Amino acid sequence: MARAGELGGRVLAGPVDAGIGQACQIVDPTGGPVMAIDVIPELRP
Repeated sequence: MARAGELGGRVLAGPVDAGIGQACQIVDPTGGPVMAIDVIPELRP
């Protein structure tokens, strides 16, 4: 999430608590929307 701008994208919304971790909506450099979730370590497989 923090690197979206560094990589040419931008964050539209968030981060917000999604219950399983932090979520945000990102737009990639070509304009494609992406939903990213940073899952809480205890819930990762």
